[in-house]
Amino acid sequence: MDKTAANSKRSRVSHGHNHINTLADHHFCWKNNDTSGFLVPVWPRKPDIRVARKLTLENLPEDLSSDARISPFAQAAFHRLYCLSSNDTTAEYLMRVALPVDPFFKTESEVIAYASSASNEFTFEWILMERVRGVPLEQVWDTMPLQAKMHLTVELARSMKELRQRPFPMLGSIYYADVWNRVDYMLTLGPGAGIDDTFVVGRMVPTRFFRDERLLLRPNRGPFTTARELAASQANLLARRIQHLSLSPGTEYYCEADEMLADDGAEVLEIVNRLVEVVPRIYSATEDPEDIKFLRHDDISLMNVLVNPKTYKLVGIVDWESVSIVPALETGDGVPHFLQGTNVQKPPPVGSLPPEEEEAMVEIRKDWNLVLLRRKYAEIA
Repeated sequence: MDKTAANSKRSRVSHGHNHINTLADHHFCWKNNDTSGFLVPVWPRKPDIRVARKLTLENLPEDLSSDARISPFAQAAFHRLYCLSSNDTTAEYLMRVALPVDPFFKTESEVIAYASSASNEFTFEWILMERVRGVPLEQVWDTMPLQAKMHLTVELARSMKELRQRPFPMLGSIYYADVWNRVDYMLTLGPGAGIDDTFVVGRMVPTRFFRDERLLLRPNRGPFTTARELAASQANLLARRIQHLSLSPGTEYYCEADEMLADDGAEVLEIVNRLVEVVPRIYSATEDPEDIKFLRHDDISLMNVLVNPKTYKLVGIVDWESVSIVPALETGDGVPHFLQGTNVQKPPPVGSLPPEEEEAMVEIRKDWNLVLLRRKYAEIA
């Protein structure tokens, strides 16, 4: 198979700047959370918005005027978004800047332009994409009529069902074929994915493999041919992580949770080692035909679902950067988190109630509506 396939739609940007060793600074991206005692991602420095504007304009049509404006748009744990607009066009563009918690692998993507290396004048990996016209579902969910929520649930279920109807031969993440030799792609497994083998399935990118010090422990991240291989890799990584605790404040990757684990270190490690041993007993060495592998978005949240604020129709789903091909058994019923709730057994009474009863009934009605939405989702997905 020819691995030089390229996609003319995307542009991987290389600036030729001095190489930046982002792994050397990886520990600066994590700090102890005083409340939870666990490590949480943190930005070691603020991206230069002037460089963001410069890079954005360099990769957009030349007729954009010099009055183009860029401003902060949104921020999450692992990325920041900047929005560029201009009087010359109704289109708006988003630059997504990545925290270097998993260099290269989280940024390879099909967009207008992108840099999957921090060796550029911005000193961050980034993605440039056209903004989808919509608002996060979080902004309108509480005021949406039940019928509108029902229609949206149907749209979401159909979208997720479409993903499950495309099985893959391996467990991993999807990359352009021209970087096959950088993503641990296995030639012996034959073609990857996409038209004319444009893409290949390579190593996994979910946070389970790069959170805190785990990235530096160099776990086996696939691609995997069976769920057993994936589970064994995760169990082994957990065992290694227990052996690399950061116990002293001020040291790299220190967190209070590590201190607490160290108090029972031998016992914890023994339990984890038992987990490593039991994986082969739980998972079959070979997979049955029904053990399919498909692409899964594991964070269908109120923030990541975009809708038209007037019609409430689905316009997009965002935050695909850590999406992977996973075993069907990992997905459960697939119902989005925001549709979860108390499993009310029967519909609440309708009509007016005494004030003291009506106040309690408000939450019960909300839970009942979620029951109806979950049922509708299950009918389709």
